[in-house]
Amino acid sequence: SAKVVLKKVGNSAVIEEKELTAGGGWTTTFTGKPKYEADGTEIKYTVEEKDIPAGYTDVLTGTMANGFTITNTNNEKVNVSVTKAWVGPAKTSAKVVLKKVGNPAVIEEKELTAGGGWTTTFTGKPKYETNGTEIKYTVEEKDVPQGYTASVSGTMASGFTITNTNTEKVNVSVTKAWVGPKKASAKVV
Repeated sequence: SAKVVLKKVGNSAVIEEKELTAGGGWTTTFTGKPKYEADGTEIKYTVEEKDIPAGYTDVLTGTMANGFTITNTNNEKVNVSVTKAWVGPAKTSAKVVLKKVGNPAVIEEKELTAGGGWTTTFTGKPKYETNGTEIKYTVEEKDVPQGYTASVSGTMASGFTITNTNTEKVNVSVTKAWVGPKKASAKVV
């Protein structure tokens, strides 16, 4: 629920209070209010929300003639941490980017180094879209070094790890030497 109050513009005195709920369509009407002051001037009314919930900001739009809308926006923030792991020789640095799941746009880029412990945190990111859905973030490595593959594990809550695995291949040669009579074949493992 949300409580809204009716006031005269420029006057802090509450004229009437009403409660809005989802069951009532989050709407109400203050009815039967005087249109004029005793001196004949037209009264200008406004509304405001009482006891705005923690973590929200409110914005009032509209007019007395067309109706007012109070929009509550959740302003909670989240932090998204990422750690870099290397399977094979580590490079000098790695660039990682923060994105929303399903959206290719880069929100922010950071560089990780051994001096920084191969870890960073993207801080103060909005928790919710303007339509109220929770944002799901992900991370990617930018410009994966040649000879490496990158895989992402973890979650927003626990933190992400990007593991670079070296894909270089080597050849191992073996020569069989015999001291004494040679056999027809030999298996090497």
